[in-house]
Amino acid sequence: MEIITFNTLEEWNAILLKTNNLHSSIILFKHSTRCSISNMAYSRLQRTWKSSLPIYLIDVLKNRDVSNMIAHEFNVQHESPQILVVSGDKCIYTASHSEINFKEIDDALNTIAT
Repeated sequence: MEIITFNTLEEWNAILLKTNNLHSSIILFKHSTRCSISNMAYSRLQRTWKSSLPIYLIDVLKNRDVSNMIAHEFNVQHESPQILVVSGDKCIYTASHSEINFKEIDDALNTIAT
């Protein structure tokens, strides 16, 4: 599993542009390094996620402004930990805290592929 950390809105926009050009989807993990629940979710992600699709990670403590812009862009409430699956210009799946479900993420990605 590849985890790609980004820190700026420019980097995020480049990720979206590249993804749109490749007609693929991305997975975004919003992570708070000070939160035990976020650390647990991140650890579970690292142990469980088997897809070749990279995970884009943003540290919400260091980059709260970027995280808030992403939340606004996709009309989702900012939370941490939080997973967003983005396809094109739409968030097709979002979950936070104990609601993060890797089967549901897989299902959302498979819906796009069909």
